[in-house]
Amino acid sequence: MKKEVEELIDIIKNEFGIDIRKNIRRRAYVDGRLVFAKILTDRGYGVSDLGRAIGKHHSSIIHHRDNANDLLETNPAFTEKYIACKEKFMSGKEPLVKISDNEKLLNQIDALILDRNALLEEVQKHKRLKNIIEFIDSRTPRGRELS
Repeated sequence: MKKEVEELIDIIKNEFGIDIRKNIRRRAYVDGRLVFAKILTDRGYGVSDLGRAIGKHHSSIIHHRDNANDLLETNPAFTEKYIACKEKFMSGKEPLVKISDNEKLLNQIDALILDRNALLEEVQKHKRLKNIIEFIDSRTPRGRELS
C-alpha cells in the first residue's frame, strides 16, 4: 500500500507541481488531494489509511472523493489533470477494485446501528404514550370518549 500511495503522491507532485501533504488551501493543493482521494478510494484503499498517509482526517478523504466526482462532471481542466494522473498511476497495474467487502460491511453495520438507535427512541416514545392511553382508558367510561 505504502508504495502505491507514495507513487501517486509523486505523480500528483509532477502533474500539479505541489506536495499534497502540505496543509495549504490553495486550489492546486485541494485539487491534488481530490485526485489522490478519488484514485485510491476507487482502487479499494480505506479512507482512514489514506487520511493518515497525507495527514488528514478520514472524513476529509470522503469529502475529497465526493468533490472529485462532482468536479469530474463539471470542470474540464480538473478532469484533464485527473485523467493524466490516473493513467500514469494505473500504467501496468491490475484493474480497479471497488470498495472492499470488509469496508462495505462496516459501513452497513454503522448504518444499521444508527437505524437501530432511532427505532429504540421511537419505541421509548410509544411506551410512554401507551401508559398515558391506558390511564385515560381507565378513567374514561366506555361510550363517553367524545363527550
